[in-house]
Amino acid sequence: MEEKRRLLIALGSNFSQQSNMNKAEGLLRHFFGGIVFTPTVWTDPIDNPLPDKYLNRLATTMTHQSLAAVERILKEIERECGRMEVDSKQGVVSMDIDILLYGDTRYHECDWQRPYIHTLLALLKEEQAHPHD
Repeated sequence: MEEKRRLLIALGSNFSQQSNMNKAEGLLRHFFGGIVFTPTVWTDPIDNPLPDKYLNRLATTMTHQSLAAVERILKEIERECGRMEVDSKQGVVSMDIDILLYGDTRYHECDWQRPYIHTLLALLKEEQAHPHD
């Protein structure tokens, strides 16, 4: 069995935002025990032709899953939330889930620079210091 690694993911949706965020949360809780979510925040679109705002949040957990297995799970959750390549090309993002951190390796460096990511990281640290459940 692989050692546990920290997983930090970013979730975003600009279509049926709350419904898709709730669905993704339920599926993530099914696949990853002990996952912790930030509250959601609304952000303006970045490099997207559609004016619809995004609903975003972060989630973190520890996992034994390999990086490849995590990627497969996240892609399946995106599909379950209605993500289709043709929609994404037109700017419709039912659900986008990006790995920001797996173990000690950072991904999507440009996302780490976004102000809403900094805000959500601070909220996540606060949530982990004072869990509500």
